[in-house]
Amino acid sequence: MERIKVGVKPVGKPLHAEWVTNDLQSFQNIVGGNIELFRVTEGLAIICNEEGRINGMRYNCKLCGQQFFGDIAFVGIAGENFTDCADIKLLKIIFGEV
Repeated sequence: MERIKVGVKPVGKPLHAEWVTNDLQSFQNIVGGNIELFRVTEGLAIICNEEGRINGMRYNCKLCGQQFFGDIAFVGIAGENFTDCADIKLLKIIFGEV
């Protein structure tokens, strides 16, 4: 199975790069349940827990007007496929971690 490099932003912790297997189970493990995809740009998306707020997960961050609860992952998008997140350094700047 293919592995991709994603940006993982745990609640209350810095964003970091992580290599994960590119499958549903891996992303469910990161976010702690069923996933929801929030597209940021044509080539970048956020994967979050689709019921994070409802399930009482802790607040993580607000990006593009959307609040996220629980751990999130940033992935690259190519067509309908997840790919490496090429913008991890930029994301660290956005989160003030550089």
